Amino acid sequence: MVAELFASLVMSLAPGVKEEPLAKGTAISFEAQTLRGAPIGTEDLKGKPTLIVLWGTSWMTGSLSALDEAERLHKKYGDKLRVVALSNYDVKKDVLSFAESNPGYKMEFWVDTSERKGHAVTIAAKVFKAKEFPSAYVLDKDCKVGGGIVGFKSGDNIEAFIR
Repeated sequence: MVAELFASLVMSLAPGVKEEPLAKGTAISFEAQTLRGAPIGTEDLKGKPTLIVLWGTSWMTGSLSALDEAERLHKKYGDKLRVVALSNYDVKKDVLSFAESNPGYKMEFWVDTSERKGHAVTIAAKVFKAKEFPSAYVLDKDCKVGGGIVGFKSGDNIEAFIR
């Protein structure tokens, strides 16, 4: 109850921030794959705050705005914030093609390698409980949720969660 009240207060103090589905402080764990095929996951994120944007080539209209905002933050915070674009429902070749066609994006691109048997098995659904895309979450240096925005786009105040 106290955690929910605190999250509500944080939201009210951060204009433009929408309610996130994961409670602040929730520890998360997942494994994905880099575009080079290497396994990577939350253990690799520990030690530095991370912005994770859940996106996909299937819903590019919203994703482009979210990726543009993520890249802006990547440039602004430099090595103080790790920025990861985690693709959902995409095969690696589609994400690789997108990344190669958009060399201005310097953030990391990861691919969800979960089996494609339904929405409930993707990292976005299973770990982040995301029901709308794109979405963005800030993780602290211990991979605990600091905050998030469902339906993330340029102009949303995700920076309110970056510490």
